[in-house]
Amino acid sequence: MNEHILPVSIVIPAKNEEKNIEILLKSIKAQTYQPFEIILSDADSRDDTVKVAKEYGAKVVAGGMPAIGRNNGFNACSQDIVIFMDADVQFLEKDSLKDLVKMFVEQELDCATSHFQYIGEKSFQKGLATKFINVAKDISAFSPLKGLKWDYAGFIMVSRNAFESVGGFAIELKYMEDFLLIQRIVSRGFKYKVLAPKVGLMVNDREARKGNLIGGIKEVLAAILGIISVNMVRIPFTRNLGYKLNDVSSRLYGTLGGIIKYENPYKPKDKDGGFPKGISPFLRRLYEFVPGLVMWLFLLSPFIFALLRWDQAFAIYIAFLVAYWSLRTIKYMVGIIIGLKRKNVEMNTDWVSKIDMEIGEESERVRFLYLCPVVSESLDTLEPTFEAWSKSDIGADRIDVVVAMEEKKKDLQIANFEHLKQKYGKKFGSMRYYIHPAGIEGEVAGVKGANINWAARHYVEDLEKEGKDIANYMVITCDSDLRPHPKYLSAVLYKYLTVEDRDNTYYASAVHTFNNNIWRVPPLIRAQSNMLTLVLLQGWVVDKFKRIPFLGERIYVKDTFSSYIVNLKTLKEIEFWDPEIANDDTAFYWNAMVRSKGTFKSQEVYIPTYNDAVENESFVKTHVSYYKQQHRWGWGSVNVAITMASLFSKSEKFPIYRRAFMLKNIFEYQVWYMTVVFILSFGLIIMGWLSPSYQFTVLAYNLQRALSYIFAIITLTNIPIVIFRRQLSPVPKNWKWWRHLLDFAETFLVTVNMLTFGFIPYVQAQTEMMLGLAKFKRNFYVTEKVKMDKNKK
Repeated sequence: MNEHILPVSIVIPAKNEEKNIEILLKSIKAQTYQPFEIILSDADSRDDTVKVAKEYGAKVVAGGMPAIGRNNGFNACSQDIVIFMDADVQFLEKDSLKDLVKMFVEQELDCATSHFQYIGEKSFQKGLATKFINVAKDISAFSPLKGLKWDYAGFIMVSRNAFESVGGFAIELKYMEDFLLIQRIVSRGFKYKVLAPKVGLMVNDREARKGNLIGGIKEVLAAILGIISVNMVRIPFTRNLGYKLNDVSSRLYGTLGGIIKYENPYKPKDKDGGFPKGISPFLRRLYEFVPGLVMWLFLLSPFIFALLRWDQAFAIYIAFLVAYWSLRTIKYMVGIIIGLKRKNVEMNTDWVSKIDMEIGEESERVRFLYLCPVVSESLDTLEPTFEAWSKSDIGADRIDVVVAMEEKKKDLQIANFEHLKQKYGKKFGSMRYYIHPAGIEGEVAGVKGANINWAARHYVEDLEKEGKDIANYMVITCDSDLRPHPKYLSAVLYKYLTVEDRDNTYYASAVHTFNNNIWRVPPLIRAQSNMLTLVLLQGWVVDKFKRIPFLGERIYVKDTFSSYIVNLKTLKEIEFWDPEIANDDTAFYWNAMVRSKGTFKSQEVYIPTYNDAVENESFVKTHVSYYKQQHRWGWGSVNVAITMASLFSKSEKFPIYRRAFMLKNIFEYQVWYMTVVFILSFGLIIMGWLSPSYQFTVLAYNLQRALSYIFAIITLTNIPIVIFRRQLSPVPKNWKWWRHLLDFAETFLVTVNMLTFGFIPYVQAQTEMMLGLAKFKRNFYVTEKVKMDKNKK
């Protein structure tokens, strides 16, 4: 061995890099000088990365995020010179390692890197990008400004003394931790240089996926924010903000590590990321872009019309909105009145006797599967729920309970399950649980769809192995806090056995209340929850279906919400739930509509269910939880993009008029509708600011007066609405007279909510999807089920 060359350790942080790492290890094996050791710091690869590395004699240690992985690899090294190499680089010449180490030692360097040479498929763009990196490296090396010092950890040589002196890579950073390492090393007075020999740089699958305009823009933006965040981290006053900004830049940059082709067997076979297979990346982005674009066009319409001097056209649009909202208000009132009458009738009906007299033995074959998803719920939530289901008037022995648990909280939930089974096991027909594994490639976290999808699929497999007919089972899907009225299942069973096309139909309660904790939550959330109850009730009465003009055909437009019941065989035929999208409830309906060619139906019962409104430990935390929940609901707009893609791709035997009608409805209710209140509230004001002459026109005067009268009438309707609402959510009996007045006043908070929590998070979600963040937004907030402590703020 040459006396001027010291033994070195090579650290390779990797995740799912089986292809690239073999190329790198072959290039190391071909060197005239071999490193003392090779350390693979593996971040839980699911492909053969570890196997390949071991075949080449590498030592394997546990990795993680880049900084953690590199630090873990360093800690396993025994030599004083350590080379960090990413899996997508390689040595180009047989003497590359020898020459680099020799220069490092002879020039008494503490840290060094090299230039890159692009060696992937021919690409002018990627070759130019590699040259840009080399130029930037040189500028960094000669720059006197420490804030501009940087390097790419794809290839970095560092002495043990220098690395340990600065504490290694900053594990608090998720992105550009290599930038900060170089800055810290230079600021401590260590010697750093860019060496002449080149190292080959490939482009792995992850980088190839970003080879488009949107991906390129995001990467540039991520780099800018990353550089700013690294320099903020160096300053104590801005350090915490720097970490947060770094997290944002990391999410913009995207997935780290290689990509493995993993086909999740527990997702729809004809879908990929929620979209039909075969959809090009361009079309997918187009479908994701359109809903947000349409939303922003309507929100910005006052500015657009004012700039174009189309004052009268905008006034006509406002007049249309006024007429539309007035009609909605009338339908709202009529729907509530009729809905309450139907509730009183159905609550006074003996459904069990009705089934026995009109249907008889046929009803006995039907069983119910109660699918209960849990994450961190305590027995305080679960026991009242199981108690309510056990009191069902059809008999709890006809209910089979399946608890769908998340792996991260399995210890808590298995203990809860054992307690509940001991208490209710003899009442229900059966009780079992399934554990949904964490971290399945492609699945969205924080949405119950992946959890119940896993449990339902495994339960069907078990039933079929036992030789049972899954067509005899009705699946109940709802949140774990839902408590049904004892007559709920018997009413559903009667409707199921008497309606036409019963298996091509879902069933739900039209009286979805939040009475479990409605008088414990803050006023704004109470007002919104009560309004949601009434909106759902009137929707079942007046908006259950619509007729296609001139044809008279019914299209059922009432989509699924939080809780519903469907035949288990039907659920299997429509491929259960899609675990790869950020929505499960409404997505179920639109998926069923597409697969049934627009013939899927809905059937309601007017027997109430009792649910929890959003609640957390304190007043502030409750509102934060509420915002996060609404933001997750806002991501339900992904259904618009997916449904568009599905309708345009599934044209065989799917009448075009049905597809057009479905598109019109999904855009109306999930995109356009949320802009109406904003435009009615601020549209004319904005128009007046931008076009002062408009304020003095007769049209503006008359329209403003008409708006005032109509809003006054709509406000007066709050009085009967409160009276109707109290029939569904009775107020506490010990209230003082002034508390009743406050209850009436709370209805005005509905408007506040429609312009805040019912508006901003939805705009945020649709904008995020429009900007292409769907592939990065894979983890959502799980609404906690906790009681509010009045002593906390």
